[in-house]
Amino acid sequence: MPVPSSPTAFTVEAESGTTVARLFCARCGSPLARSPAAPALFVIKAASLDDPGWLRPSAHLWTHSAPRWASMAGDLPRFPKNFGAT
Repeated sequence: MPVPSSPTAFTVEAESGTTVARLFCARCGSPLARSPAAPALFVIKAASLDDPGWLRPSAHLWTHSAPRWASMAGDLPRFPKNFGAT
């Protein structure tokens, strides 16, 4: 389903202290993206795409809060929080 208009944003303060905008469809509420997740990083929710099958993960983020049953590819970098978080 195409997004009929500009997304609606909900802003929150991230753990890092920066402001993060969570973008969602104003019509149905589906999450679309968030920005800025980290410097030079704009996160698009894979579930918002018509065909996310072409996407390939490049890293695992927020692994410190992942449930034990979460499957993670062994060869990808893992970050306990976000890229660049300390």
